[in-house]
Amino acid sequence: MTTSLVIISCLVGGVTGLIAGIKNHLAGTPLILAVSGAILVSIILTYVAILLTNVAILTVKILIVAAIIVGIYYAVQWGRSLLGR
Repeated sequence: MTTSLVIISCLVGGVTGLIAGIKNHLAGTPLILAVSGAILVSIILTYVAILLTNVAILTVKILIVAAIIVGIYYAVQWGRSLLGR
């Protein structure tokens, strides 16, 4: 999936750089730099989005585990109170 996202981002970045270069009447090296810059930015943004998604998923998993631990703790406390301890 990561490879597909990077390929799509490269295509989008390349087209964006090409359109920007043509609109600004760039040719030769400046056009190549515009396209390369757009591709680089799109790759970086793709990896940042993937990283943030992974961090969000990890955070949710940690919160679920913490909720389970707290639930077990209170269940034990409730069980102790029923036994009269």
